[in-house]
Amino acid sequence: MNKSFFEKRIKHIEDEDLFASLKPGIPAMKSVRRAFEQDGRDAASLRWTKHLSRRLKRSGTSAGARVGREDLRPDQVIEEADLVVARDIKCWGGVRIKYKGEIDFSKNLGGSSNYGFHYCGWLSPLHGAYRLTGDEKYARAFVEIFTQWYRQRDLVVGDHDRLDVIWYELGCNRARTFRSLYFSMIDSAAVQNMGFHEMMLKTILGHGRWLYQHQTEYRSGNWQVFGAQTLTGIGLSFPEFRESGRWVRRGLKWILEHTRRDVYRDGCHKERAPHYHLGVVNSFWDVYTSLIGVRGVRKQRDRIVATMEQMLLWTHGMSIPSGHSPTVGDSEYDIPQGHYLNVGLATGNSRLLWASGASAREMRSKAEELSIRRRVRPGRPSERSVHHDSSEFAIVRSGWGAEDLYFNVNYGPYGGGHSHSEALAFQMWAKGRPLCVDCGRGLSYDDPLHRSWYTQVHAHNTVAVDGEGPSVKGRRGRFCFWEKQGRVDLLGFTHRGYKESDVGHRRCFLVNKAKQYAVVLDFLTCETGHHTYEWILNTPESIRISKGRAAGEGITVAEGGKGGRFRKSPATMALPIEGRSTWGMKREKGTNLRIEKEGGSVDFQVLIAPYEKGTLSVQQLDSRSRYRLRIEVGGDHFQHGYDLDLRKGLFL
Repeated sequence: MNKSFFEKRIKHIEDEDLFASLKPGIPAMKSVRRAFEQDGRDAASLRWTKHLSRRLKRSGTSAGARVGREDLRPDQVIEEADLVVARDIKCWGGVRIKYKGEIDFSKNLGGSSNYGFHYCGWLSPLHGAYRLTGDEKYARAFVEIFTQWYRQRDLVVGDHDRLDVIWYELGCNRARTFRSLYFSMIDSAAVQNMGFHEMMLKTILGHGRWLYQHQTEYRSGNWQVFGAQTLTGIGLSFPEFRESGRWVRRGLKWILEHTRRDVYRDGCHKERAPHYHLGVVNSFWDVYTSLIGVRGVRKQRDRIVATMEQMLLWTHGMSIPSGHSPTVGDSEYDIPQGHYLNVGLATGNSRLLWASGASAREMRSKAEELSIRRRVRPGRPSERSVHHDSSEFAIVRSGWGAEDLYFNVNYGPYGGGHSHSEALAFQMWAKGRPLCVDCGRGLSYDDPLHRSWYTQVHAHNTVAVDGEGPSVKGRRGRFCFWEKQGRVDLLGFTHRGYKESDVGHRRCFLVNKAKQYAVVLDFLTCETGHHTYEWILNTPESIRISKGRAAGEGITVAEGGKGGRFRKSPATMALPIEGRSTWGMKREKGTNLRIEKEGGSVDFQVLIAPYEKGTLSVQQLDSRSRYRLRIEVGGDHFQHGYDLDLRKGLFL
C-alpha cells in the first residue's frame, strides 16, 4: 500500500476529502457538500446527521446490526454496560482495567491482549443497554470513549513490528461495533455533536479504504473472512460513499471464495477449531442478512446460506451432550443454539431447528424478526453416530440426551495455527458427566499456560513419545475401519506422526453404547530404538491410583496389560457451563493421568468406565499376532467378552 495514500487518505483524512467522497448523485449528499463549501464542516455534519436519521428510519434499521454476546440476559447486558460507563473495562483473558476519567488507549497491554483491546468489542454492551433503556448515559459514554480513541489512535503501539494494532484485518472489525452504536444512537442528545459525526465518518471511510487496499488476493483462514465481512457491511451501511459499491463487490467476492475453498465437504472449516468455525459462521450470517433487499445477489445469498447450513450440521454432529460445541484446538465450549435457530429458519432445516431447543413462540418471534414466512417443524435427527470423513472426526453416541454416551475421535490433519499437538485424540462423556476432556485453550493467547500447557500433547487424550507430541506433517491419521455389532462399535486408526522416532501407532476403540464404557487399545511399534511412552488422559474427576488402575467418584481407568506405571498431576481445563460460553471464564482444576511404559514396541489396553468398579482383562488369541485379542470387561452386574482382530476390524 502506498505510504502517502495510507497517511493522507486512511489515517488522516482531510475535511475536503471526506465530503468529496460522498456520492454527488444522491440529492441529500449534494446538500451536504454544498453546506460544507458554503458554511463549513459543522453545517455539513448537521445535514449529514439529519439525512442518516431519516434513511435509517425509512429502512427500519436504526438499531443497527446486532453485536456482542447473545447469551446474556437483559439484566446482564445492562450490568456489563454500566461497567463500561464507569470505565471498568473487561479485557481479554479476564483482565480488568479501571480508568478514572479518560481512557489511556496508548497503554500497551502486551501481546494479543493489546490487539484484542483495540477491537473495541467491550463497547458493545452500550448498544444493547441503550436499546433496552434509552438511557442517555450509554450514548454519552460511547461518544466520549470513541472521541478519546480517535484522538489517541496514532499513539497506539504493539509488540509486533509488522502488525499495526489499529490498521490490520481483525482490528478493522471494530468498524462494525462503531457502526452499530452510531446507528442505534443517531437521535440521542449525546450524538448531536458535529465533531463526533465528522470523526465517525472519517473512521468508517478510512477502515473501508484500508480493507479494500489490503484484500487483493485470496488468503486462507479466518482473518480475510472477518475483513471481507466488515468491508461488505460498511459498504452496504454507508451507500453515500462513492467507494461503497467497490467495497461491497470486493468483500462479497472473498466471502464467496471462502465458502468454496475454506470449508470441507462435510461442513467443517479447514482450521478444524470449532470456536473459529462458528466465528466464520457469524461472519457469513452477517453478510447474508446485510444482503437482504439488495438486488442481483440472490445466487450469492443462496451460496452463503447453503454453506452455513452445512457448517452447522457439522457443528451439531460434533456437539457434546450439554449442547456446546466441543473444545478442539483453540476452542471454547461455545453455545451454537442461536446459530441453529437463525440458519434453521432461513433454510427450513428441521434438524437445526430441533438442535436450537427454541420454543414454538421463540421460533415465531425470530421468524418474524427475519421476515421469514416459512413454517417448519423441528425434527430430531435419525442418526446418532456420525463420521465426518473429510474433516476426519468420528463421533459415537448412544443418543441425543444429556445422559447419553458421547465419544469423539479426532484423526484429522494439522489445521494451521489454531491446532494443538495431538494425534488420534479422543473425548468422552458418559452418564451426564465429562470423563475424558480436551483441556481447551488459555484464557487468552497471553495466558502463560496457553503455550506451555493447553497446546501441548499432555493436555490431550493421546500418546506421547519421549515426552513429545506428533509432527505437524505426520499427525494426520488414516481411518482403517468402523465395525458395528449391536450396541458396540469398534473403530481403528493409524498415523505416522512419530515417524522421526521410527515409531508407528495403531489406535483402536471399542465403545459400548449400552453400558457407556470404552476400551482404548494402542499398539506402538519401533524396531530400531528404545522409547518412553505415555498414555494420557485428562479428566475433571479427582483420581486415586492403586495397582494398575485409577478411580474416582464417577470413573474407572483400568489397564488390561502389565508393566504400566500410573502417575497423576493437576490439570487446568475448560469445562462446559450450562447455557454459557466459557469465553473469559475461569478455568477449572482436574487430573492429568498418565500410564508410562518403556521399550521398543509396547501396547496399552485401557478401560474407561463411568463407575468406580470396572475390570479389564486382555489375552492374545494368536501368539503370532498382537492384534488378535480376547477382551473381557466387567462392571456393575455384567461381564462382557469380545474376540477381536484389530488388523481387519472384525469381531471374531
